[in-house]
Amino acid sequence: MKNAKLRTKIMVLAIIPIFVVGILLAVVSFGQLYKTILAETENSLEAAAEAVSAAYNQNSGDYFQNDNGDVWKGGYNISMSESLIDNISENTGMAVTFFYGDRRIVTSLKDQEGRRILGSPAGELIRKKVLEQGNSYFSSQVSVEGVWYLGYYIPVYQNNSEEEIVGMIFVGTPKEEVTGKISKVCMMIGLILLAALVCTIIVVTLVSNRISIAIRSGISTLTDIADGNLTMDIDGDYMEHTDEVGELLQSTCRLKDSLVAIVSGLAGNTRELGESSVHINELLEGTSQEIATMEQAIRDIAEGIRYQSQAAEEASQGIDTIDRMIRDTTREAKELGISAESMHQAGQQASEHLESLNAVNREVLQAVGQIQKDTNMTNEAADHIREAVAVIMEIAEETNLLALNASIEAARAGESGRGFAVVASQIQKLAEQSGASSDRINKIVERLSSSSDQSVRTMNHVQEVINKQSEDIVQTEQIFDSVETGIDSSMKGIERIWNSVNHLEEAKASIVNLIQTLTRATRESEENTTTTLESAHVVKEAVGDMLTASDGLKEMAEDLSGSVRTFKI
Repeated sequence: MKNAKLRTKIMVLAIIPIFVVGILLAVVSFGQLYKTILAETENSLEAAAEAVSAAYNQNSGDYFQNDNGDVWKGGYNISMSESLIDNISENTGMAVTFFYGDRRIVTSLKDQEGRRILGSPAGELIRKKVLEQGNSYFSSQVSVEGVWYLGYYIPVYQNNSEEEIVGMIFVGTPKEEVTGKISKVCMMIGLILLAALVCTIIVVTLVSNRISIAIRSGISTLTDIADGNLTMDIDGDYMEHTDEVGELLQSTCRLKDSLVAIVSGLAGNTRELGESSVHINELLEGTSQEIATMEQAIRDIAEGIRYQSQAAEEASQGIDTIDRMIRDTTREAKELGISAESMHQAGQQASEHLESLNAVNREVLQAVGQIQKDTNMTNEAADHIREAVAVIMEIAEETNLLALNASIEAARAGESGRGFAVVASQIQKLAEQSGASSDRINKIVERLSSSSDQSVRTMNHVQEVINKQSEDIVQTEQIFDSVETGIDSSMKGIERIWNSVNHLEEAKASIVNLIQTLTRATRESEENTTTTLESAHVVKEAVGDMLTASDGLKEMAEDLSGSVRTFKI
């Protein structure tokens, strides 16, 4: 029961008590019914016995027994009253016996041979209860010739006497009839209880199914909610129930609606939070990059200032070196002009070689295309061969079949068809050889087709490589064109260098004055850049902390957004 379903539990809890009550009711009803029928039977037997006694008492006179053993009451021969006894027995359906003393004198009971059961004595208990004590006595265990009866005994008193007992009257009914009647009534009660139990099972099954289906609908909805699916709807028929299951489903529906509202709002807030965190992160990253750039720029400025300071201090000592460098520059400019002219000529030769290479590539590409066409024609020829081989194989099979039929007919013809059988056998061998040859040709054609397909794929790859090579050659030509343009520009630059060298001498004197001024300015700038660099470093650390916090906020927004996305609205 612990792992049983709710429907099973409801059915068990509803059916078991009804089944137990039905069994108890059947047992109690059977006991009460048995007592009631037994009491009614006793009353009926008593009434029948009193009727028999009254019938005999209608005759006046005393009871006596004559010499031949007959019992009389006055002038009425009781021993010969079988007709009276049989009449009463037929009308009541009961067995009747008259005892004189403790001996059966007249009775309606008969043995298996149809003879009346007379002369047998009554039992000791009956004699004591009835004849000695004068009491009426009912017994449910009366055995007569092996047949059990329910019997009622009443004493028979002498005429006008209330004390002298001369005999007794027995009225009985077969116990089997009474028990059969009880069994029929019990069977009817059992059928009624069984029908009630079946109806109860049907009603409980319908009710439990309805409750189980409604609860399963609620469980399914809660499972979908737990899985994040908020699009499920509960059947409207179950929502209209006013019982506890209906209230449960209504509460589930309200829970789903509340979760939809919460998740919708949370999704919007999460989306806005994510967008805001991304925007803040972008701003902080931009700010951090700008600060890093500014810091680097300040470092570069400081480094430049230091270099300028050192250069300014050394510039005054390097004026002579500048003179020598100017002369060296003049000499190298001449050599550079010669080298540029040589490079210009080499570039023209390289362009000519590239053009030749490009022409060769085009020819190779055309050859590959022709090979590809030839390969395709080979594939088509192989397909035609395959079709022809299929026709040959069909003909060989038909020939083989005809040769087999011919062999059969030759065998039927006997000696006259032996030569025809030899020819048919040869034709069959030729057909088999044709089939085998066709199969080998088909395999060869398949290998040829496979090889042709591989050749086509290889040619396609070669064509792609050549096309790529042609593109690279075109790009190389463009690069050489750019190189030639650069060489032309270099030659023009060399001319400008010649002109600049002439002006260097004039500018040398001015440079000396500027170096002295620059030395003083660089010392002041160096002090200012040191202070600015320290401030930029502090700002950069603050922005880094803000960026770390923004990244954490972004991760939280993404986690929250991922959690919200598990719900389907």
